[in-house]
Amino acid sequence: MSICAASVLAGCAATDSPYAVLERDPGPSDELPAELPDYATEQIRLGSQRFVGEHEGTSLWLARGAGEEAPGLEVCLLAYPDETNWAFGCGGADQLELRSVAGSFTVVPDGQTPPAGLTAITPNVYAPAAR
Repeated sequence: MSICAASVLAGCAATDSPYAVLERDPGPSDELPAELPDYATEQIRLGSQRFVGEHEGTSLWLARGAGEEAPGLEVCLLAYPDETNWAFGCGGADQLELRSVAGSFTVVPDGQTPPAGLTAITPNVYAPAAR
């Protein structure tokens, strides 16, 4: 059973996608896990997802949200340790926090000050420091 939870922290939205990783050409590692159910991707623009790394056995992808109001300004994170415990969350382009059975992650746009006390997985994705 998957548990999805996301909250967006306040901030100002940019006019272009503030995530350079979403602008690069897709590669084989950007494919989502085949075991992921179809409904899990209803909130994203399929094909926009990019693999951004792994943390303690959880694979991570960023993607553009499927929202029509502000195309490209919504970002989503898939945290996938396995086919049972995956989590997906979307939010505004400013900052996204995902806390779930798949782990806790914070997503920030390019050039933003890294969150204090968190470990960088990529320039956009952070996790709590290992205990």
